[in-house]
Amino acid sequence: MRAPRVLLLSMPWDQLEYPSIQLGILLAVLERAGVPAEVRSLNLDFMEHCLQATAAHADDDRLSISSYHAVVMWSRDVSLGDWIFSTALRSPAPADEDDLYLEFLRRSGVPEDVIGVALRFRSAVPSFLERIAEEVADAAPAIVGFTTAFNQTLPSLALATAIRARLGDAVRIVFGGANCEGPMGAALHRVFPIIDVVVRGEGERVLPDLAVDLLAGRPLRSHPGLCYRERDGDQIVVPEAPDVVSLDEVPTPRYDEYFQRLGRTSFAPRISRDVTILYESARGCWWGERSHCSFCGISDHALSFRAKSPERVLTELAQLARRHGRLDFFFVDYILNRAYFDDLLPQLRDAGHDLRIFCETKANLRRAEVRLLREAGFTAIQAGVESLSTPVLKLMHKGVTALQNLRLLKSCAEYGVRLYWNLLFGIPGEPPEEYEAMTDLVPSLAHLEPPRLVPLQLDRFSPYFEDAASFGIVPHGPRRDFRFVYPRAHVDDADLEQIAYSFEFHHEDGRDPDVYTAELQRAVREWQATGRGAIGTLRYRRGPGFLTVVDRRPTLEPAEYHLGEAEACIYLACEDGATTPEALRALRVTGSTESADDVERFLKRLVDARLACRVDGRYLALALPSTPRTAMREQRSEAQSEPPTVRRLAVTVPG
Repeated sequence: MRAPRVLLLSMPWDQLEYPSIQLGILLAVLERAGVPAEVRSLNLDFMEHCLQATAAHADDDRLSISSYHAVVMWSRDVSLGDWIFSTALRSPAPADEDDLYLEFLRRSGVPEDVIGVALRFRSAVPSFLERIAEEVADAAPAIVGFTTAFNQTLPSLALATAIRARLGDAVRIVFGGANCEGPMGAALHRVFPIIDVVVRGEGERVLPDLAVDLLAGRPLRSHPGLCYRERDGDQIVVPEAPDVVSLDEVPTPRYDEYFQRLGRTSFAPRISRDVTILYESARGCWWGERSHCSFCGISDHALSFRAKSPERVLTELAQLARRHGRLDFFFVDYILNRAYFDDLLPQLRDAGHDLRIFCETKANLRRAEVRLLREAGFTAIQAGVESLSTPVLKLMHKGVTALQNLRLLKSCAEYGVRLYWNLLFGIPGEPPEEYEAMTDLVPSLAHLEPPRLVPLQLDRFSPYFEDAASFGIVPHGPRRDFRFVYPRAHVDDADLEQIAYSFEFHHEDGRDPDVYTAELQRAVREWQATGRGAIGTLRYRRGPGFLTVVDRRPTLEPAEYHLGEAEACIYLACEDGATTPEALRALRVTGSTESADDVERFLKRLVDARLACRVDGRYLALALPSTPRTAMREQRSEAQSEPPTVRRLAVTVPG
């Protein structure tokens, strides 16, 4: 086989179950331009290398797929994956720095077994780098490109250093990806001479010309965002430009190498069931173009929203599913295109394929839209919920309300859509009393998907970072883990300030969010502990002129309620949230003569029973409509325990 002129690599810690969409797209771009290229999913090779390296160890000392997953999970917050490869740039590594980092991990809550896993992975890095560098040297490519996202920068630098040591100036090293945006890419290029070129921003237009120029040995064309060196060694940093790539220019990603490489691993049977195809239907954020969420670390250049036509999405999903025999897709878009609810989703629903799709979306979805998502195959979403307080959401510039967020939680539980969401705290200027209200609300939500509780991070490109002083934020410099990862011999403090993505900070008014959110944190931990089996444990069933509500929420006593015709009418009027006058109007249609005061008293009794909550001046019914599967679960539960007392809630409260 002819050796490739261009070799594109994806290092750990990409998810093992996901083929690299960056490699897939850029390979197709180069092939279209007639440039011979290959890609290698080296995260798979690293996992196989580590499995073999520890195969003879005692059971507790063997590395596994679960070990890899543990590193991925912790890497985002403490740079664990980068640190594992950092020793390749520090020879010898200062032992005291490593000890300090390990102590930092323990203080950050990283379990001791995960720290042990990281150390075992680290011991396997030198032999892995040596083997892969030799393989690359044997192939003698003219260009080696690295994609960087999350904890891929240090692994890529480590391998690039080993390749340069073998091939010298006969190879050109190119870096690109999310970790190279803006000043981060310029600083990496300046600090690490082994990197010949950094591509900042979208690479589809840049890479073909860049490859041709490098292969021909001629001066590089000055594309927006490029960082490169003149022959005299002077760094050239071409400013980024607002011009963006049309998605019609972007080819369908090529994933053949990933599936072939995976098939040669010993662990393919272990993860094959979970392999998911990454797909891009849109770029940018249509909401961020209008109102950049204050905490969001997406750069202004990356916010420009573009989407593929529904016809193209349908065609590409079918092609990828057929080519690789897979039905699970992960949309990598920042936000789902709103227009797809009118065209793409109905067509996906009617296509008759059993797809399982994940996407990210804004939280202001109506119940019918959640139902359409589920019918179209979107079985899981990550929505920008972020808080259950409208005042806090306004501070974030989220463009949604607490009521909308709660309705989304209900709708996802009703239609079986897995909802991933964060409850973000530590927002500048947030009223602490809002967290008391959320704490009180949490037990009522035990039948819905729990959140991941996340303290505010100060990320580059966010409004909080770009204009920290106006928000009362005082930055302290790069997040501490970056200092442990990047060796001082290469990176001084000023350079690290440019390379880092996340930063330490404190609030100018001296607030400590951990203090006033302590009770909420406890309540959320209890909510999380109930597990997914608790979802849907508050249900209602309609009857002729009445409603029954069955409450099996694990954090509350089991109960059943019987609502008469008037009470049922009021309750159903509150399914999407209603004011007292709105509930009264719905009741008047039945001919009932109860007063507004009667209705208000009944609504408050519903809140006291945690069958409803009051948010944004409206009462929201919390019970979900019954389904056959839930009815079966209720019957089994009732057969195994004493039937609870049926409680009757009447509109008119006895005097």
